[in-house]
Amino acid sequence: VFPHGIDFSHFEKPDKINIYDKFNIQKEKKIISFAGRLSRENYIYDILKVAEELGRTRTDYIFLIAGNGNEFVQIKNLCNEKKMNKYVKFIGYQPKKIVNCLRKQSYISICLMGGFSLIEACASSRPVISYDIEWHSELVISGETGFLIDENNIDDVIKKTNYLFNNPALADAFGKKAYQLAFNKHEIKNTTKIKQQIYRQILNEYNKR
Repeated sequence: VFPHGIDFSHFEKPDKINIYDKFNIQKEKKIISFAGRLSRENYIYDILKVAEELGRTRTDYIFLIAGNGNEFVQIKNLCNEKKMNKYVKFIGYQPKKIVNCLRKQSYISICLMGGFSLIEACASSRPVISYDIEWHSELVISGETGFLIDENNIDDVIKKTNYLFNNPALADAFGKKAYQLAFNKHEIKNTTKIKQQIYRQILNEYNKR
């Protein structure tokens, strides 16, 4: 297995960018973030549904959506039609340093489907909510680093989001565990060593022939 690796130093440095100031977010709002490609494969319409339903009972959050993709125009139009702009904000494509700050300053990261984006969400020391598909269970452990949700179970995503909002100390604890687990599995120096060992093993087996 060749593990993905990321540079964790980006997540250990103090933030130089205040996301609240940069995107004119009210200080009392908790940020729920999604950063990635705006596509159906990433369940972007499920994310919008979560934001819409959450807005029926809460006013203390803002959903910041970073990224671009083939569904960008459609989902923006949908938000306008449903008057969701008071709790959903699209900030488009952003450079990595801003995305990293966004993840770190979020209260919750929503990553229903992710690859590197899931690793980065966990590396940000914030709890993560994901669908229980693909490889997500390697990093998202329900009740420890965040919550794994059955695919398309929007009601449960909302339930777990409310739970984390109502338990800030637990959310912080989940975030710390998410960071540590992601670091242990995907810190780039460690993953590079693993890859080197695999290549050495392959070459040794080849030379024996």
